[in-house]
Amino acid sequence: MIVAVQKGMEHLKENLRLLGYEVVTYGEYHYPIDALVYMGSISSLSMHVNSSTDTEQAGKGVFLVNGTQKSVSDIDQMLKHRSYSPIF
Repeated sequence: MIVAVQKGMEHLKENLRLLGYEVVTYGEYHYPIDALVYMGSISSLSMHVNSSTDTEQAGKGVFLVNGTQKSVSDIDQMLKHRSYSPIF
């Protein structure tokens, strides 16, 4: 899964890499992504993102995660389940 992370969230980037995600910097990577981790308001981002063509993720779009006050574990669970809260 290719996860773009907004600049200023470097602490998350390395930890997500350690969990096995392909992590890129949002705005510097110009290829399709599966998820975007941002902070603050989504309206502050220039939204020109393309979703990945990975067959597992195809047709699901880009999953947006507000990483403000979230732990790496929280974000990992959101990315794995493409959900903001536990199913059970």
